[in-house]
Amino acid sequence: MNISMQYFLVVAEELSISRAAERLYVSQQCVSSHIKKLEQQYCVELFVRKPAFCLTEEGKALQRSLLRQKVLESSLAKEMNEIRGQRTNRVRAGIHNTRAGLLLPLVIRQFQKSFPNVVVEVYQGSTNEFETMLLNGNLDIFIATDTMERPEFRCLFLRKEHNYLVSTVSLLERLGMGSVAVSHKIEAVQLTRLPFISSLSGSYLQTKIDSWMDERRITIQKNIVVGTYRTQLLLAAQNAGVCFCPQMLFPLIADLNRNASGKDHLVPITVEGLDIPTELSVIVHRDAYQSEILSAFSASLKQAISTALGADVATWSLTRIEESKTDPVDT
Repeated sequence: MNISMQYFLVVAEELSISRAAERLYVSQQCVSSHIKKLEQQYCVELFVRKPAFCLTEEGKALQRSLLRQKVLESSLAKEMNEIRGQRTNRVRAGIHNTRAGLLLPLVIRQFQKSFPNVVVEVYQGSTNEFETMLLNGNLDIFIATDTMERPEFRCLFLRKEHNYLVSTVSLLERLGMGSVAVSHKIEAVQLTRLPFISSLSGSYLQTKIDSWMDERRITIQKNIVVGTYRTQLLLAAQNAGVCFCPQMLFPLIADLNRNASGKDHLVPITVEGLDIPTELSVIVHRDAYQSEILSAFSASLKQAISTALGADVATWSLTRIEESKTDPVDT
């Protein structure tokens, strides 16, 4: 890949000549010159300058091709090094913010048994961010939730994870819905009576839930919008509202309940007609070299997710309810 192509990729990522020049430590004129050279080479316009600076369809095609070339070149270098016995000593992994706290201890413990000297760089963010990083060659592997199929990705589907509504018993009783806490079930029409703690609009799960609500013409009260499940659960434990929670995060609920008493316990609730599981997968780039280290890290991720989702939800739920009945309750 020549320097003009390298500069083009930076401009395509930044969508700004000036920002690209700052990143590259060169003048804007230098960057523009290299872009012009590529446009002359392919006899196309790569960017639309007005009204907003963006890639043309030809520019998008070149970006896809060059990103793949970048990954292939990096992959070849890694494979050559491994053949020479110079194994890579780094894995760059993407894991969702809240899930990282649950999975990383399991992953690292298992992985370091075989590769104690390999550096694990963990990036925390959203599936959207990880997809972009993987395409740009800035990530080796990530855990995806409901990722879209892409020809550049190799996807190892792990399992489906169920999602539940979560609330304290006391909040439900205050709203005249104590029977919901006992049955662990709620009708869809009853959701309008609840104050919700919701995820940001870019969340895949929130998008699916919002679509499900729209189809049934259900309008809920989104009193709080916050980005991480951990924060949502902390707020729910303080009776600030109800939230949706993936099954993997039930250990966080159990921890919160250990420090709560009586009706301040959080309980999981099934919403009538709402069957929107989250698909968990491990994603790598299809053209990237699958080293022994990367394969081992992928296996550790798979084992950690299996362990994290191994607890029986029904048993956990009933245990929590029985404990809440025996705790002293202020009336």
